[in-house]
Amino acid sequence: MTHRRLRTLLSSLALPLLGIVGCGDGEDSGPVPDQAHVAAAVLVDPAAARLHDAFPDWTQDDRLLVFNGPPGGNVWRMEAAGGTPVALTDTLNTSWTAGAYKPGCLAEGRVAFYQVRGTGDDRAMHIMTVDTAAVSGVPAPTSLRRFTGTAVGLSGNQTSEPQTLSFSRYARRLAGLWRTPWLMEWGYEGDTEPVVSRSPVFLREATDVRISRDGLRVAFVDAEKKVSWMEYESDDHAEVMVIGEGVSPSWSGDGAVIGYLDDDGDYVVFALETAVATVYEATALRLSRPVLSWAGDRIAYLVRSDEKVGLAVGTLVP
Repeated sequence: MTHRRLRTLLSSLALPLLGIVGCGDGEDSGPVPDQAHVAAAVLVDPAAARLHDAFPDWTQDDRLLVFNGPPGGNVWRMEAAGGTPVALTDTLNTSWTAGAYKPGCLAEGRVAFYQVRGTGDDRAMHIMTVDTAAVSGVPAPTSLRRFTGTAVGLSGNQTSEPQTLSFSRYARRLAGLWRTPWLMEWGYEGDTEPVVSRSPVFLREATDVRISRDGLRVAFVDAEKKVSWMEYESDDHAEVMVIGEGVSPSWSGDGAVIGYLDDDGDYVVFALETAVATVYEATALRLSRPVLSWAGDRIAYLVRSDEKVGLAVGTLVP
């Protein structure tokens, strides 16, 4: 298939596969007006969509969202204000295999994602990067970081897509969940630089792990669903900072705030310096995999209907 034909295919698939709807569409009556709440705008209708069940993310300017979708596990971008999704990658016309998964936004208009190569002698896992201005793999993604299975508790020639993956703003540090959570760090020499990885004891039973945008802290959910955070460089004897109970912790761009979904289905924003938590009513929205914007005033999240997945944005209204 030629690249021109593939680009036409991706463009023609965008509307029927991703089910675009207008901003603010929805059936929920919403919260009491004077109560802090999440004001929702559905961007991709779950009834018509086939998005992958993975965290979305915000670009550094909070203008665009990136997410996983068809065909072949492409990474897509979309205006946070609504519009037509655009495929950043082209997994139907590449020697790379296993799609382009677990996207996360870096600084300077770049997007990182996980991918492996299925040909030749390269049995490593790669963190790829692509520009947010790319269209259907043009310009092509490049390998930013490279590591083998031994770096994440697997055999040397084994590859495995992580359950979750998050990046610091230059992808020098990342947090990923394979069989167990792993923290990984590189120098400045690109994908030739050896990785330093560790699986700290305090993370061993964590189910959600998210590194801060500045790479200095890690938020996680333990086996008892306690949302906690630690300094990235903490050893196993350091005190874990527990801030609440819930799932899906994520960070503001400056690392000063953690947002998470609590056990009641509301969204909580916790300020580390003051230890003040603000609860935003969101029970009726049934948030899934919410991610806090860099500015800390909005969330992107998945919406679900009959096992199908769509995309929405929520504004945090005080």
